[in-house]
Amino acid sequence: MIDRCLNFGTSTETAWNCEIIWSTFEDAFACKDECGLEEDSYSEYVEETRQDIPIDATLFWSGIDVIKDRAMNYSQSCGFVTLGDTLTGCLPDGLSWCGQEPEDEVIEDGCINYESCGKCESNRYTSSMGSFWSQVSSNLANMSSGMVSIMLSGEREGGAFRKESFLTDYELPSLNLGKVHTVRILLYDKTDEESCCNGTVLDLIGEIEDYGFNHTCVDDPDEIDEICEDGKEDRLEDASIFYQCATSTGRSTLTLSSIVYLPVLLSVCKLRNALSSW
Repeated sequence: MIDRCLNFGTSTETAWNCEIIWSTFEDAFACKDECGLEEDSYSEYVEETRQDIPIDATLFWSGIDVIKDRAMNYSQSCGFVTLGDTLTGCLPDGLSWCGQEPEDEVIEDGCINYESCGKCESNRYTSSMGSFWSQVSSNLANMSSGMVSIMLSGEREGGAFRKESFLTDYELPSLNLGKVHTVRILLYDKTDEESCCNGTVLDLIGEIEDYGFNHTCVDDPDEIDEICEDGKEDRLEDASIFYQCATSTGRSTLTLSSIVYLPVLLSVCKLRNALSSW
C-alpha cells in the first residue's frame, strides 16, 4: 500500500505523506473487533487522501466486476473519475484486511488479520473493509458536482440495479443537491428486460427522483461513446492528477514495508414499448 502511495502523484507537484496516510488507515481498524467499526472510523484517512473532484467528472458503477473494469477503462479513457481512480480508493483496492483484538490467540503485524476476514455478514458495513468502502463511497459522492454518471450492466444477474448496494445506501444519499444537478445512467448490455425503459433501471430512476435530482439515461453504446468523446480532452486535463495507481494484490502490498426529466423519459419509453409490440 505504501508503494502505491509513493507512485501516486509522481508525475504531479502533489506530495503525499505516505507514512501518515498508512498510519491513519491502520489506526482505524488494527487491534479492534473486526465487526465493531463505526461509519466514520476512517475519517482521518479520508482527510489525508482528499482530492478535489472536477465538475461533471464523477463516475459510479454498481454490479459485477465486469462493470468495474469497464467503468475504470471508460473513466481513464474519457476523463471521468471513479473511486478507484482517486488516491483514497486506489490504495487498498483489491486487498483484504481486518482487525483482530489483542486478546486473540494469534497476534501479528500489529493486530491486523490478513487471512480470515469476512465474519460480519450480518452487518457487513461495520466490518473493517465494509466500514472503509461505505465511508469513502459517501465521501466521493459528497465531493461530486455538476452531472454525475452511474454505469450499470443490463446483463447483471438479478437486474442492473439493486436496492441493497453501496450505490443505494451511501452514494445516492450523499450526493449534495446544492452541487449536483443531474444523475446520468449509462447502461451497457441492454436487454429486453433491462433498458432505460424497463426493469430495475426504472427503480433507480425512482430513487434519483426521490432525492430531487434531474436525470437522463443512455442505453445505446454508440451514444455512450459519444458522451466519452464530447469534451474528452478538457476532462482528461482536469483529471490529470488521477489514474496513477497501479493496483496489485497480495498481503505484502498492504503493509508499511513494501439531461432528461422523468415525464419526458417515460414518454419516450412508452413510445418505444408501443413500437416494439407491433
